[in-house]
Amino acid sequence: MPGPFFSPFLIGNPAMRQFAIRFLKDDSGATAIEYALMATMIAVVIVGVVGVMGGHVKDAFQKGADIFTAG
Repeated sequence: MPGPFFSPFLIGNPAMRQFAIRFLKDDSGATAIEYALMATMIAVVIVGVVGVMGGHVKDAFQKGADIFTAG
C-alpha cells in the first residue's frame, strides 16, 4: 500500500495541489535559516575570541592581584 502522499485524494484534490505548489514555492523559511547561520557564525567567533583572550585577561588580573598582595 503506498504512503499517504500517493493517495488519490491528495493527488486529485485541486486544493491540496495548490497547497503543495504554494508550499514548494515558499522561500520565507530561507531567511530564518540565513539568520540562524549568521548567529551561529557570530557565536563561533565570540567563543574563539574569548578562548584566545581569556588567558591574557586572566594573566592581567593575576598580575594585579600579585601587586596588591606583595605590597
